[in-house]
Amino acid sequence: MLRSFLFYLVLLAPLSLAHAQLTKAARPYTITASSRAAYLQARRRPTEPLLKDEKSITKRGKTLTLPLSNGKVRRLVDYDNPNNEVGIRKHSYEGKLVALPKYLIHLEQWEHSEKLLVDQQTGAVDTLKGSPELSPSHGKVAALENYWELGGANAAWLYKVTSGRVRQAFELPLPEHIPYSLVWVNDRSFILRLFPIATAGQVKKQPSYETDSDGKYKFTYWLVQLR
Repeated sequence: MLRSFLFYLVLLAPLSLAHAQLTKAARPYTITASSRAAYLQARRRPTEPLLKDEKSITKRGKTLTLPLSNGKVRRLVDYDNPNNEVGIRKHSYEGKLVALPKYLIHLEQWEHSEKLLVDQQTGAVDTLKGSPELSPSHGKVAALENYWELGGANAAWLYKVTSGRVRQAFELPLPEHIPYSLVWVNDRSFILRLFPIATAGQVKKQPSYETDSDGKYKFTYWLVQLR
């Protein structure tokens, strides 16, 4: 019986390895090591500004009203139940992404947040896991998800802009790193600036998210190339 079981494992091992290789080969991206110098060089590329035009945006009570170019409006309503914090939803206006063109809305929920992109013409809403970073041609959007401090998942997400909608393309899990920022190199690649979780658990003060300066900390840089 034991001999049969061991023989089964011998047969299964190549299949498991082949499956792992196939999974890796089927990924829609490749990852190679990059550098801070390459990251800073890519940072010099002009990016699309976020316009803070708040004159036409109103929020009365729990209702955020966004005017649309078709003459209509899109309303986003907060939900705040003191007896059920799990279902909380609070919307705040952050600006306009003229290149898409869409309103950027911050949605605060129970122990996590998301970004909403509201189309300025139709009012259609697309959801992102983090703040949008547009590719040079505006055909793709990348976002970072960081819930390490809450014991959640870290990841980089890629979205494709298709017929005016922003659709999820894939997730790049980051179980061993905290994603701090990313910058597009061109339409087919971007660089991730990452802080190792193992290091984060050893330092008293975490690096600031408000600056690109590595300071005394050792960041990891990855070049992600789309297939």
